[in-house]
Amino acid sequence: GPVQPPPLARLATQGVTFTKAYANPVCATTRRALQYGRWWLRGNGQNCSAAVSADTPSLGELSLAEALPAHASAFIGKWHLGTAPGVGAWECTPLARGYDAWIAGVPSNVLAGEIACLTSTGYRDWHRVDAGPLGCASSVSSEYHPRVVVNEFASLWPSLPSPRFVTVNSNLAHAPFHRPPADMLPVGYPPT
Repeated sequence: GPVQPPPLARLATQGVTFTKAYANPVCATTRRALQYGRWWLRGNGQNCSAAVSADTPSLGELSLAEALPAHASAFIGKWHLGTAPGVGAWECTPLARGYDAWIAGVPSNVLAGEIACLTSTGYRDWHRVDAGPLGCASSVSSEYHPRVVVNEFASLWPSLPSPRFVTVNSNLAHAPFHRPPADMLPVGYPPT
């Protein structure tokens, strides 16, 4: 197409080429494979319920944050990996899985208004979770979710002591697809 992706082109010429690679078909199974180091083909896990389903990672499965206990850690953005058995409030789940904080979090897709415990209706009206040592809380945010995730990472990273580990999980892209605000698009981005 007419859009040139220089960072991707540079990555292709300077990066590693995999001759045998595997990918999961959807975001939650990919995130779970990355977080827990296991191939996963099943569902997403519970969204914002204290109930534990067959899709919820067991406490015996070690997350990346649990594998790096000496690191300051944060999980930013979409979790959608179920709750942790015995954790109590679902808003505290990433903390029970080894993270020091969950920032600008969403338990599911931002377009998950049909789930009883969520009030999200879009990228500008979403169920936000912020959790840390002082507690775990959720509210509805009217800020544009992808911008919040980027800004939270940009402000958090330099403030964390080393060694540090932060995972950033955007909700993009999920149907129905939408055009981001003009100020977030590169110059020359084609019209839709």
